[in-house]
Amino acid sequence: MTGKPTVLFVCVHNAGRSQMAAGFLKDMSGGAIEVLSAGSMPGNQINPVAVEAMAEIGIDIAGEQPKKLSEDAVQASDVVITMGCGDECPYFPGRRYEDWKLTDPSGKGIGAVREVRDEIKTRIEHLIASLSHTDNQGESMQHTSTGPGLPVVVIGAGPSGLAAAANLHQRGIPAVVLEAGDTAGAAVRDWAHIRLFSPWSEVIDPQAAKVLAATGWEAPEPSSYPTGGDWATSYLQPLADALGTVRYRHTVTGVAKRGRDLVVDSGRDEATFTVHATTTDGEQRIEARAVIDASGTWAGPNPLGGDGLPAVGEKAHKDKITYRVPDLGDRGVKARYKGKHVAIAGTGASAKTALIALTTLAEESPRTQIS
Repeated sequence: MTGKPTVLFVCVHNAGRSQMAAGFLKDMSGGAIEVLSAGSMPGNQINPVAVEAMAEIGIDIAGEQPKKLSEDAVQASDVVITMGCGDECPYFPGRRYEDWKLTDPSGKGIGAVREVRDEIKTRIEHLIASLSHTDNQGESMQHTSTGPGLPVVVIGAGPSGLAAAANLHQRGIPAVVLEAGDTAGAAVRDWAHIRLFSPWSEVIDPQAAKVLAATGWEAPEPSSYPTGGDWATSYLQPLADALGTVRYRHTVTGVAKRGRDLVVDSGRDEATFTVHATTTDGEQRIEARAVIDASGTWAGPNPLGGDGLPAVGEKAHKDKITYRVPDLGDRGVKARYKGKHVAIAGTGASAKTALIALTTLAEESPRTQIS
């Protein structure tokens, strides 16, 4: 490709998705890319909620008007990106075509539109990178599949998930992190009272540190030992904020290959992923080039049975069993164990931490028995 490339965004009404994409590309390319947008059945005006969502991040699309898709616009473009109207778009050899599967923001509230906006942004970042690579290599653009323009979906905004997202970010690969909780490190916060047995120098990912450094973040004392609460508030949450791609209250319910099921299996290797999630705005489907499951095991602790299944009577006495290290700094929790006979099962770090805490309680209250 020589000269300034031209990108055409096409959706049905040219009132939401394509306008947001065009707004992002104009803003983020700094004028280095010619940007067009059109609709197969253009509406009367731009979606006001889309205008509001873009205005929140400083991009003004209020002055735009829906336009009718024409063959001239397609012929004038190097890249044609459709959003739900691929069959309506004329095909001309030598153009690069992509079909972005995006939720239609029409009729949606501001929360849902923000998510569409953020997904479009990650795709635009990848598009700009791919166009820059094509310019540098002098390659001609060909018809491509949807996969390369899609994000990697990371499940879980805990230590592993955010580290994965940071590494993807540093490599210029778009990523979206789906977190079931309200904050980053939601599971870590459940054991905020426990001190890690590793110092800060061993629990901060090197690439994550680079992402944070760009925001002015100051790393904690490397040789000190954080609690779970320290780890979440001083590292995980700032990292999630710096990445800006974490979607909270998104519970993943399934991952599948797009268009494939138990009967249709042909082409499974080449098919993109579809991540199913429940959110405060209802069910969502997110198409992804790859999926990293960093959801962890906190919500599924090991049972007492020696063969990986619940021991006899375990379910019947579940009200007397806990699978967490108790926070004896909490008066209510402390009262539950004080003066009781407590049995600790396990030989790992958590069992030893619980044993130390409960032994201290037994010293304060001699009636407390530990075994």
